[in-house]
Amino acid sequence: MVSDDDEQSTADPKAAGPIRAEPDILEGAAWRFASCASGAVLSPVDTDDLKWAEAVVPGTVAASLTLNGKAWDGVDIDGVDWWYDVRFAAEKGQSAELVLDGLAVLAEIWLNDRLVGSTADMFLADAVHIDPLEENNRLAIRFRSLSAESFPRRPRARWRVPRLASPDLRWARASLFGRLKGAVPVPPVVGPWRGVRLIPSTGLRIASRRLVATVGDGQRGRVDVMARLRGHTYPAEAAEGILRVGGREVRVAAESVSEGEWKVEASLTLDDIEIWWPHGLGEQPLYDVELQFAGQVHVLGRIGFRSVAVDRSNDGFRFVVNGVPTFIGGSCWMPVDPVGLSDDRDRLRSILDTVVAGNQRMLRVSGDTVYESDTFYNLCDELGVMVWQDCMLAFSDPPADPQWEELFLRETRQNLERLSGHPSIAIISGGSEIAQQATYAGVALESGLPLLTERLPTVVRECLGDIPFVPTSPWGGDIPTRPDTGVSHYYGVGAYLRPLEDARLARPRFAAECLAFAIPPSRDLVDREFGGSAAAGHDPRWKRAVFRDAGASWDFEDVRDHYVREFFGVDSLSVRYSDPDRYLDLGRAVVAQLVERTFSEWRRRNSTSGGGLVFYLKDSLPGAGMGLLDSDGQPKDAWYAMRRALAPIALSISDEGLNGLVAHVHNDTPAPLDATLRVDLFVDGELKVDTAERPVSLTPRSSEEVGIDALFDGFRDLSWAHRFGPLTYDVVAVSLVDTNGVVLADTAHLPGGLNRPLERTLGLSVDAVTVDGEDSSVELTSRRFAQFVTLDVPGWRAVDSGFGVAPGQSKTVLFKRIRKDARFAGTVFIVNGGSLPLRRAAT
Repeated sequence: MVSDDDEQSTADPKAAGPIRAEPDILEGAAWRFASCASGAVLSPVDTDDLKWAEAVVPGTVAASLTLNGKAWDGVDIDGVDWWYDVRFAAEKGQSAELVLDGLAVLAEIWLNDRLVGSTADMFLADAVHIDPLEENNRLAIRFRSLSAESFPRRPRARWRVPRLASPDLRWARASLFGRLKGAVPVPPVVGPWRGVRLIPSTGLRIASRRLVATVGDGQRGRVDVMARLRGHTYPAEAAEGILRVGGREVRVAAESVSEGEWKVEASLTLDDIEIWWPHGLGEQPLYDVELQFAGQVHVLGRIGFRSVAVDRSNDGFRFVVNGVPTFIGGSCWMPVDPVGLSDDRDRLRSILDTVVAGNQRMLRVSGDTVYESDTFYNLCDELGVMVWQDCMLAFSDPPADPQWEELFLRETRQNLERLSGHPSIAIISGGSEIAQQATYAGVALESGLPLLTERLPTVVRECLGDIPFVPTSPWGGDIPTRPDTGVSHYYGVGAYLRPLEDARLARPRFAAECLAFAIPPSRDLVDREFGGSAAAGHDPRWKRAVFRDAGASWDFEDVRDHYVREFFGVDSLSVRYSDPDRYLDLGRAVVAQLVERTFSEWRRRNSTSGGGLVFYLKDSLPGAGMGLLDSDGQPKDAWYAMRRALAPIALSISDEGLNGLVAHVHNDTPAPLDATLRVDLFVDGELKVDTAERPVSLTPRSSEEVGIDALFDGFRDLSWAHRFGPLTYDVVAVSLVDTNGVVLADTAHLPGGLNRPLERTLGLSVDAVTVDGEDSSVELTSRRFAQFVTLDVPGWRAVDSGFGVAPGQSKTVLFKRIRKDARFAGTVFIVNGGSLPLRRAAT
C-alpha cells in the first residue's frame, strides 16, 4: 500500500491526460427477446422458432413488453423462461471482457452457442473474459423461470411471511419489488435490468473500487483508495501510476493479484478541505478521485468530506452530521420508473429537485426494492440528499445456509464498495422488518440474527468505514415494535388509527417508516386519468394504487376516511355520496394536517424524536397511492405540508392543554436569525381583537419555544382548555417577520378544531395574477379566515398550497411552469368555502 507519506505533490491539471470512456462493442446493437415455457428451450441453437421482438437493454422484461405494445400485467413474467440475444461484429481473434452489471434473476450466458457463465443473484455484477471473438457473433442470455425453480427446503424458516408471493423467495437473490401481496402492482424484475457491455481487452479497466473519505482534526481530510483493475493484455509486472484528489497527487504501484488482475491501495491527505453538508445546512463540495495508468485516466468517483454518527444515548436515535445533532425528515424512495427501472438522469433529477424543494433531507432505499443506479447516488451527492440504504433483504428469516450467506455477503460487499465515497450515504441497514416480522409471528429469536448482527457489520466497516449501522429496521429495545427505543416503523398515527396525540405519547425516536395514507392526487390528474372525482373511486385502476396489507380487511383509504371523521366530524360515505369533490378535498386536507402536525411535533426542541421518513415519496400508478408525489412526480397537498414543517426557517404551534399554546421557531441555516414573532387573535373568523409581538434571536442551527399566552396581558385561555365559557378566539394567527418586514413563516391554530362551518362568503379574492415566461405569481387576500386554500393550475406547480389565509392577510404564491405552452388558468379551492377561478389577469 502506498500512502502520501511516501510521496505527494501538487498536481498539474494539464498533465492528467484525456479521460477515456471504455469502448463498448455492443453499443447501438439491436437486442431482441422472446418467451417460452419453463425448460422448453435449453440452448440458443433451438431458439429459431420463438417469437422474437425488439428488446430494451438495459431494461426489464416488462419494459420490453411495453415497448411492443403489450400489457405487462397480463403476463406471468416469473412463470416462463425469457431469451434475449444480440448479434454483433468484431475483429476476428479479438479478446474482450463481457461485463454484466445485473441480470435478473437466474441467468445463463451463451456466446456463439457456448455456455460461458451463469448467475443466480440479480444484485451481483460479474465479468467474463472472452478470448477469442469471431468475426460475426451472437450473445444470448436465458432467464429461467423463478416460479419453476426448486429451492432447498432446509433449514426451514422460523416464521411465515404472508406478504410474499412465494415462500421460496427467501432463498432467491431477487428483488421483492413486484412480488408482494397487497402491494401496489408493479412488474417483477426479470431481464438484463442493468447494463450488458463488451469491452475490448486493450488496456486496463476498473473492475471495482473502494473510496473512504474521513475528516480529521481541523480542516484536514484523508482519502483511502482501493481499486482492482482488469486487463488481460496488460504486462504482468507491477506498474506505477498516479492517484489524484482535489489538486493533490501521489504515486502508486499496481500489484498483480491474479492473471489479468491488479490491485492498487493508497491513501492521500488534503489540507483545508471544504465540508459537505445536507441541503439547508450548508454547501455540497465534491472532489474528483482519478487514477492514471499508462496514459489512461480513470475517474474512480467523487467524494465529499463529512462525518455522520448517531446519538443513541437514553435509547434514542438522532443523526449527528459534522458534529451537529440534526432533525431528519424525508421519505422512502420508490424507483422513478417502476416498469423498466431505467436511470434516466433527467427524470431522476426532476424528482430529486422536488425532494430538495420539499425540504426533505433523507431518502430511504428499502430492502424490498433494488439498489439504485450510480446516477441516483451522484445526484444525491450534488443536491445534499442523505440516503438511508438497506441491504436487499426484507421480511423473511435469512437462510442459515453457508452458501447462501456467502453469496449475500459477496453481493453486499460489491454494492457497498460501489457506494463508497458518496457523502450522501448516511446509514446502512441489514434490511426491512426482519426482526419485526418474527415478533408479529410470535417467534422469539433465541439464536438471534448472526448474519446481520455479526458478519454484516464487518463488511460494512470494511467498505464504508465508520458509518452508522442497524441490523434491520426497526431495531432496538426489548421488542422491535416499540417506537420509544431505537429505530421504529411508526404507524400509530395512520394504520393503527391512533389519535394525533399518539405522536407524542409513543415517543418514536426515529421512524424509518411512518404516516402511510392513501393520498388523493391533484384534481388535474383525477380528471385526466379517471374522468372526475365521481368516477374515480369506482374505477378499478383507482383501487390498484391503494395499498392494502395482505390478509387485512381494510385498506389505506379506510384509514384516511377514519381521520376525516375524527377531524372534520362528517361521515365520509355520506360526503362521498353527495359531494365527491369535497370528499377528496377533505381527504387531502386531513392527510396534510396529520403530516404537518406530526413532523412539527417531532421537531420540537424538547422532543425526543430524531425524525422520520414518510412511506412513500412517489406513487407508482395513477390514483390514491401513498406517495407525497403522484405518479407524474407532481406534489400532492401532503408534500406541501411536509415542506412547511421541515423548512430551514420554520414556525409551528403546539397545543399544550392547560399550559396554553407554544410557538416553535426553528433556524437550521448556518446564519443567525433575528426576527419578530407576531400573534393576532380573531373572533368569528374575521374580527381582530388583539395583537402581541416579541423579538426572537436564534443562533445557527437552533430552535426556540415561546409561550404564546404569556405574550398577552391577563388570562386568555388561547387553547380553550379551561372551558370557563364559550370559545372566545376561534383563530390564533402567528407569523415570523424579519427585520425588513418580510414574512418568513406563518401558521394558524384553530382552538375549536378543523370542523369549521362551510361558508360561501369568505371574501377570498385573487388581487393580481402576473405571468412572466416560466414564472407566475398570485396574490390572495381574504376578509374571513380561509381554511386549507389549495391552488390547482394544470401545467403549473405552486411553490406553496394547502395553507390558511388569516383575515386581512395578503399572501403571494409563486408558480413554475412544468408543462410546455400550458396557459395559466385554474381554480382556488377552500375547505371551509367554495372555489373561484384563477387565471391570468387581463393586460
